[in-house]
Amino acid sequence: MLEQKGFNILLNQGKMFVRSGNQVVMEADREHILYYLTAKAVDGESNIVSDESLRLWHMRLGHPAEGSMKELIKKGLIPRDNSNKMDPCEQCILGKAKKALYPTTPLGYIHSDLWGPSSINSIGGRRYYLSIIDDYTKSSGSIF
Repeated sequence: MLEQKGFNILLNQGKMFVRSGNQVVMEADREHILYYLTAKAVDGESNIVSDESLRLWHMRLGHPAEGSMKELIKKGLIPRDNSNKMDPCEQCILGKAKKALYPTTPLGYIHSDLWGPSSINSIGGRRYYLSIIDDYTKSSGSIF
């Protein structure tokens, strides 16, 4: 992947160097068979996105409640948004929705299965079979 983005990789004496042109952008030390990145702070360079919305942080943090988000803002753990108001999140709304209850009357919810065509006709000359099960009464029926 790094090669496809134009980076060069050099492995030498237990070290890995990732270069962009002549500049080393990543360095890793080998321990046994794995290379571990050595992170260093670089002055004058930053990959911070300045225009992050409260909604983006809400999604990044796994959809916490609005009160939790306000607490994180108050503690300075996430940046203050211009509006500081969260719009309704579709995923949160769907996650809190309750599953519809099954009807509590006969034939309110049924399961059915249609099978066929059969290569051999039934005694009545039929080639399809339909089974129906009522979820409430657990009664079943078959139709050819």
